[in-house]
Amino acid sequence: MGTKKLNILLIEDDTIEVMKLKRAITKLEMDHELIEAQNGEHALELLRSMNKLPDLIFLDLNMPKINGLEFLKIVKQDPVLQFLPTVI
Repeated sequence: MGTKKLNILLIEDDTIEVMKLKRAITKLEMDHELIEAQNGEHALELLRSMNKLPDLIFLDLNMPKINGLEFLKIVKQDPVLQFLPTVI
């Protein structure tokens, strides 16, 4: 029985942290799709233009433009996005 391929949105402005997550996914031999956004503003643009929403969001708190808490507040007020699982 295979594992479901997840669409993961990573919202992170630190290149090192992005590399760490990519390495972890590779080491675990997971074939998930990773979509990257450098800040909350970029992530909101991506979410609003996606045909298929992500299964999971990994969210950094300290970012430029729209930080993690502001992003989360906006998402939780959106009837379409409010139920997306988000890990901070």
